[in-house]
Amino acid sequence: MNRNRMKQIILEYIKNNDSTSFVEIENVFEEQGFKYKGNGAYTSGNHKNIIFWVG
Repeated sequence: MNRNRMKQIILEYIKNNDSTSFVEIENVFEEQGFKYKGNGAYTSGNHKNIIFWVG
């Protein structure tokens, strides 16, 4: 799937589902057959020891 299309799908999901969790986002990736696993991480810019998501 096209990366930009996947961004649109995720943004629509978040707009339509209050308090979207990272697990829900992973589920959307899997439902769409999008390969999302890798060496990336989402961390806090203010606190180096806070990691929100790794994958």
